[in-house]
Amino acid sequence: MVSGCAPAAPPAKETVTFAIVSDPHIAVAAPGFTLETDPYIDSEPGRKLHKESVELFTAATKMVNAIPDLDFILMPGDLTKDSERYNHKELLELLPKFKARLYAVGGNHDRKHPEGLVEKIDPKADIVDVGELPTLYKKYWGPGGKVYYSVTPVAGVQLIVLDSARPQDHDGEIIGEQLAWLRSELEAAKKKDLFVIVMLHHLIGPHLPGLDEKHTMHKIFDYMIIENASELKSILKEFDVPLVISGHAHIQDVTEEDGIYYIATGSIVTYPHPIRVLELNLKDGTLKVTTQRIESIPSRPQLLAYSKEIYATWFESYMVGLLNKTLGVPEEFAKLAAAEMREGWPMMSAGDEKFQYALADFISGGTTGDPGVDARIQMVLTLLNGFSDRLPQDNNLTIQLQK
Repeated sequence: MVSGCAPAAPPAKETVTFAIVSDPHIAVAAPGFTLETDPYIDSEPGRKLHKESVELFTAATKMVNAIPDLDFILMPGDLTKDSERYNHKELLELLPKFKARLYAVGGNHDRKHPEGLVEKIDPKADIVDVGELPTLYKKYWGPGGKVYYSVTPVAGVQLIVLDSARPQDHDGEIIGEQLAWLRSELEAAKKKDLFVIVMLHHLIGPHLPGLDEKHTMHKIFDYMIIENASELKSILKEFDVPLVISGHAHIQDVTEEDGIYYIATGSIVTYPHPIRVLELNLKDGTLKVTTQRIESIPSRPQLLAYSKEIYATWFESYMVGLLNKTLGVPEEFAKLAAAEMREGWPMMSAGDEKFQYALADFISGGTTGDPGVDARIQMVLTLLNGFSDRLPQDNNLTIQLQK
């Protein structure tokens, strides 16, 4: 099948195989610059490998094309660095290299950016707004010309794609008209007894403790989850939706709530550079999930070691600032604590994370000598320990979905 062409009515099959390639953040040098001289491309050093994004995408394409009997591919948003037209142009030249049909959706980085955001954006760039995406990516989009759509990628499966990016910030939200449309699509799918997969960019499931509105860290992580998550989840539960696919947070996580499985997939430009392969048995409702990692690209032969180290270095610096500048922990102890926890966030990005940090691990006798300082450090350790993963596993697992 030629990538991007509308497929013929597919025959019914018992096992459907699809891949997830998330958050490619494609970035090429701005006109007049090279990757090395472009002052706008490295806007988040330590997290996203923008300069290597095309190489990483190419590697992901080869891995996906090697998957036997692949039916389709999902790409849940953040297609480009910051929606520069020249980056969309680059991605549109890369996408036809996939052999299977691909379905995309926009993310918070795929629309015009309101003033005051911190991104280092090329001021001369022509920025593509989200409303143009259905036309620009018409070969990889559904019908109707809207930013959300519904398709039948294979017989027996309905893929419902939601637009969760809102114009005023990087947060997510699914508003009135789209919610009404979703309900009508779910009603139609239920009458036809179709297996429903919902895809959107932002999270709606309880992937991290900080996503709970009552959690101490919710104000830090609320940008990861859509504002009206409870309303959306209520609709999905009403119609017994079994599976929701998201990107955005750059983490590998699988979680279940009220019978719905939520699968968040990490970005291919962030450690550990994952892609997912999902094998869905339509007869018995089992879903086998496996994860592959991009381990090497031409410019970074030891990719995983390189990206994990720069991610850990970024997180260590962040934790020093949090402890010292925000919480008033003396710099000496802030540095000790941050050095101990430096791999915490890379581990969360990789999924299946297990850690239990304690003062005694890095401070002799388990105390700084100041009970107030001890308490502030312990608060951060306890918060981070709360992110240690709970079942189900995040990378390789088989789950029983509701049918």
